[in-house]
Amino acid sequence: MENPIGLRDSEALALILDGGALLLVVPAIFASAASMVVRFQRANPVERQQLKWVVLSVVVWVAALVVTGLAELSEDTENAITTIAASLVPLAIGIAIQRYRLYDLDRIISRTVTYGLVTAALAVVYVAVVFVLTNLIRLEGDFAVAAATLGVAALFRPLRRHLQALIDRRFNRSGQTAVRTVESFTARLPSKVNLIELTGDVRTVVGQTMQPATLSMWLRGEPMSRQP
Repeated sequence: MENPIGLRDSEALALILDGGALLLVVPAIFASAASMVVRFQRANPVERQQLKWVVLSVVVWVAALVVTGLAELSEDTENAITTIAASLVPLAIGIAIQRYRLYDLDRIISRTVTYGLVTAALAVVYVAVVFVLTNLIRLEGDFAVAAATLGVAALFRPLRRHLQALIDRRFNRSGQTAVRTVESFTARLPSKVNLIELTGDVRTVVGQTMQPATLSMWLRGEPMSRQP
């Protein structure tokens, strides 16, 4: 039965529409990315944290699309991965709007990068130790695997600690600067005898570390002595 509302030569029309849509979608993607960069540069600290959540969710979604496109997975697995990844975008927007645990994003990123690097480094060490023990020292396979496992377990904590400190300095520069400011003030505190100078230092430290919108100090005066 012929479709009464169908279009003749619909295949050619579909190709034209697909090509036109592609020409519109690609510039729109680049324009959207550019607008996010501009908004991030002009945003205040809270808005930047909100944008970080949205950008991270989009990056995870795109990464999931790339992985499912390159890997040979079943259709159900691909649909599950892309659906979960796509659901992260509205979830991130909700977190950004509600500002719930907003500033935990930097910690999530730093921990993810740290454990990813630790996993990759330990995998390389494991493979190298097994190769050396089995091919150069001619140790039996089971003993080589056991020795490599023990070596990796011994390296995990110090390697994670070292990489975590390195990543924290990279991702949390403001926090590291605040810690150094407080430590420097604490070291100078015993030598402060001038109240006006001490007050100025306290205001400077609080302003640099907490960054309040307004700052005021109240100093308790000396109690008045009673006249005999």
